[in-house]
Amino acid sequence: MTVTQLFKHRLNNERLYKRKVWKTAIDWIVWLYVLLPILAVFLYQYYALWNGEFEQFHTLPKYVIASLLFLPSYSGTVRLFVEEGDLLFLRQHADWLHALMKKGIQYSFKQNILFVFLLAVILAPLFIVYEQMVMATFLLMVLFMVFMRFSLQLMRQLVTYRYRGVVRGIVNIGLFLLSLFIFLLFMYLPLAVQTILVILFALISWRLATSRLRWTNSFYQDCAREMEQKLKVTNFLLTAEGYIMGEKTSRSPRLLFHKSMNIYRKRTTKNIVTEMFIKLFIRRSARVSGLFRITGVIMLAITFIPSIVVKCVIILLGFVMITAYVTSIWKELKSHSFFKLYSLSSHLHLLEGVKRGIAIVVLPSSFMIGLTTGTFLFGPLYALPIAIGCGFLHYFICMRYLMIY
Repeated sequence: MTVTQLFKHRLNNERLYKRKVWKTAIDWIVWLYVLLPILAVFLYQYYALWNGEFEQFHTLPKYVIASLLFLPSYSGTVRLFVEEGDLLFLRQHADWLHALMKKGIQYSFKQNILFVFLLAVILAPLFIVYEQMVMATFLLMVLFMVFMRFSLQLMRQLVTYRYRGVVRGIVNIGLFLLSLFIFLLFMYLPLAVQTILVILFALISWRLATSRLRWTNSFYQDCAREMEQKLKVTNFLLTAEGYIMGEKTSRSPRLLFHKSMNIYRKRTTKNIVTEMFIKLFIRRSARVSGLFRITGVIMLAITFIPSIVVKCVIILLGFVMITAYVTSIWKELKSHSFFKLYSLSSHLHLLEGVKRGIAIVVLPSSFMIGLTTGTFLFGPLYALPIAIGCGFLHYFICMRYLMIY
């Protein structure tokens, strides 16, 4: 067996496994009646976009439409197709392992091209019809997104291996905001500068891919990530059915509550539930990172969008989105084995504790959004009072009107 045959064998096995999962979980006859009407509506709306029938899109700034291309592209990972069983043979033959990883990186790059191309085809009328973008500029932007997405996937792997805990979350947030800023800046640069940036990110991608082949101390992390990618469809379907997948406990040091200290001295139902909700959220680095990514995007939108009406709409939608995102962890808390150990006396106090936990967790995001709103709408002098007002208002709404089940 050659390396190429081994790679194709593992790729075909993974595809066959995912196909079996989909067939087991989904009744295709039912979905056919659901997907066909959706596809028909989508094709009709897509045709209308090319004809320029949606006048409201003419008022959207270019960077808002560009964000629709960037945000879905900030996802995915580089596949290597290594397994723990390779420790017996491939780790002893570096040339085989190197060749297998190289084919995995090439496969990931081809997937990047396909994903960005399909996304660009869907969003093409927004850029070409409504923004009057030249076809050469549009193709250059798509090419830039391909290399940038591939570079970010490799960078995120490097961050995962080098940092832990809160530091990793902060670095990931910084990487996300920096890459978003670079992509939005790319939209306003001259064609010659855009060409230079495309070449620069192509070289960065090549350099990172070459370096990735030399990372020999991350074999077990690579195997765990490959298994996670293989089981992604299964996890998605289980989550959709309401089953919460438990996370492995990590022994890495925590920035807050690393010894599980009590937040409240008085151990009432409300205090215990609030404390568990806050600790569970903070100890999920992916949750914290996601919350600050959403907050960062909202702050950038408030900063750069000129229309005051649009800013107000974004602020309101932002508060709703942040609240819904934080509230989603309540389902995980309910199914947590530690939470089930408590015999809580009052269901009403339990719900009040959850609402207070949500209100406390969203306070930093509310404060930062209020600070940005005050700075760019009313001036720096009013930034702090508006930030405090937004925090108190969001807290009051969560405690008084938020519905928890």
